[in-house]
Amino acid sequence: MVERAEYISSKSAKVASFLSRLMPNVGGPKESSRRLQATVVLTIMLYAAPIQKEAVVTKSYRRQMVSLYRIVCLRTVSAFRTVSYEAVCVIARMPPVELLVEERSRHYGRCLSFSREEEWKITIDQWQQREEAADSGRWTHR
Repeated sequence: MVERAEYISSKSAKVASFLSRLMPNVGGPKESSRRLQATVVLTIMLYAAPIQKEAVVTKSYRRQMVSLYRIVCLRTVSAFRTVSYEAVCVIARMPPVELLVEERSRHYGRCLSFSREEEWKITIDQWQQREEAADSGRWTHR
């Protein structure tokens, strides 16, 4: 499972790298085009999310996944690389990737008994609680 998760992570990193070459970070296309790029990378990252949920527990894989997702969020809003992970997720209006993996796993585990909208609301609530308890990104939170 971890091998599959590492393969997906490396594949999404390659795609993010190729797509970033098409769009310069400063003076490039609008946020809507950048969000499309983020959606492509995120789709690859969340492929087989129920299987990846077990791999996300591994600290090294989670760090690798968060690092790539942070870069995607930074490029979505053309932010500086010094912006924290929590802050850039808020600015980009993209929930943290760990919560998205959990959402997909919940949705799969419940055999589609909850709708996507209900699962999304649960994810947003978890993100809000996590954001209120976080130490970093407090200036952005204010």
